[in-house]
Amino acid sequence: MIKINFPLLDTPLPLENATILAIEDVTVYANIVKQCYGYSEASDLKFFTEKMVSLKMTEILLITDILGFEINSPAVLKLIYADLEGQLNDKPEIKTQVENLAAKITELISYECLENELDLECDDITILELIKDLGIKIETRSDTIFKKCFEILENDIKQNGVYFGVVLNAGIARDNVFPIMTETEWDDVIGTNLGSFYNVLKPVIMPMIEKKIKGRIVTLSSISGLRGNRGQVNYSASKAGIIGATKALSLELAKRGITVNCVAPGVIESDMTKDLPQDEVKKLIPMKRMGTGKEVASLVNYLMSEDASYITGQVISVNGGLYS
Repeated sequence: MIKINFPLLDTPLPLENATILAIEDVTVYANIVKQCYGYSEASDLKFFTEKMVSLKMTEILLITDILGFEINSPAVLKLIYADLEGQLNDKPEIKTQVENLAAKITELISYECLENELDLECDDITILELIKDLGIKIETRSDTIFKKCFEILENDIKQNGVYFGVVLNAGIARDNVFPIMTETEWDDVIGTNLGSFYNVLKPVIMPMIEKKIKGRIVTLSSISGLRGNRGQVNYSASKAGIIGATKALSLELAKRGITVNCVAPGVIESDMTKDLPQDEVKKLIPMKRMGTGKEVASLVNYLMSEDASYITGQVISVNGGLYS
């Protein structure tokens, strides 16, 4: 019996009746690894039990680099995927797409290499060249959303002119206590509520500056962003981030005459609050009622007006006295 060990194992893995195949030629090794990764019962390469029963894909564990060959090494990868380069050359439209993609992912290379424990550059081939050859599509969610927002807003500005004002009112909630909050619940709320600040404002601000428009930007935070709320760590974080981003942006744009302010509503009658215990909530509010959308909109309307031209970097609450 022999035992093998690698970082994923808590204890060494015992192997009984094992057959050890030592491969010294890297080309042979690469071809075998390629066959193993694509192994199925219909593959040319077959693995059998002692009773000559063909093994299923789920019954095979492939471990590489035990004897010194690194599966992520450029030489091995280049051999394994050499045929893909030929396929790309036969399809110029796909190759063009890959080349365009490679030009846009320079900023992501370091992150991707760290995630996959790859060196940024190697003697035989750079990771960027490898990505281009393999046609690997590296895409982040925020990048995709930003591109879509940019295209929509850019086209709208071309058709209708530069905006005078922008109101950021995006908001969702995925409430859960933090110890059992899922990654999706966190990402969805942060991406929508806070990500919208970048995705929407980034495309519209420079045209406002270029046209010297003394415009208005109003963001919507929440009482949760001011004092926090149980079961809303994600929501509170996103709305607190909106406040910080609003204050910082107001300083950058003040000399341009563009005001940036934030409205922080309390408990407002809406789809997000309709399932709350109304009577219990009202007891917590000094004015003993929930606010209305019209009351929030009235403040936003004022901040968008000429009368509010000297107000910037402020967070104004509309909460019936619930928090001050």
